[in-house]
Amino acid sequence: MGFPCLNQKNTYIKFVSNRRMTDPSYHLPHFYQLYAKYGNPEDSTFFLKAEKEARKYWLKSANAKTGLTPEYADYDGKPYDIDGHWTFFSDAYRTAANIGLDWIWEHKDIGQSQIALNIQKFFEIYLNIDKEIPVFKINGQPLRKEEQTAEGFPPLKVHHPIGLWSTLAQASLVTNDFDSILSLKYLNYFWNLNLRRGKYRYYDNLLYFFALLALSGNYQKDWS
Repeated sequence: MGFPCLNQKNTYIKFVSNRRMTDPSYHLPHFYQLYAKYGNPEDSTFFLKAEKEARKYWLKSANAKTGLTPEYADYDGKPYDIDGHWTFFSDAYRTAANIGLDWIWEHKDIGQSQIALNIQKFFEIYLNIDKEIPVFKINGQPLRKEEQTAEGFPPLKVHHPIGLWSTLAQASLVTNDFDSILSLKYLNYFWNLNLRRGKYRYYDNLLYFFALLALSGNYQKDWS
């Protein structure tokens, strides 16, 4: 017998169905709203609750100063360490992008707009620095070598810079309403990015593709 992929009590999506933990970037309130509208009628109430709880979970999991979220987290929003996946790395980049898409589809602000502002402010200094970006803990401190696993994970430097900058640019869908100058810095930087080639191109370019769709107005909720 299998396990449900969504917790029936708190509505959180699980990272894997047999564990009591989640991934902040998996929380998609803007999609849950559509599931409630177009899915099985008997599931509508659950998904409308999940929509609200997903936004609340963003607030739980994001650091109040940096806006950074961990890759994996427990139900309280605290980093959950499985094989080193407790820092702001890889999966975690998508949270800012999701907040951006939810903003233009639903525009229901319960405080998640501050996450977008905080994370753009945190990385702002790296817009004009031509060097590798450190992997950060959600408190904004760079990961130290002694904090890596025996296999050297997470790496000490960002492996997917194109993906990171793309998702940060997608957060401008939110920040443009509060700080248009900051927002434009990220949009200009994104516009001048080159697509990734080589080993890591899939994930980088996928995040770039979704950001381009959203920022150009072509990632739409309703085509009617």
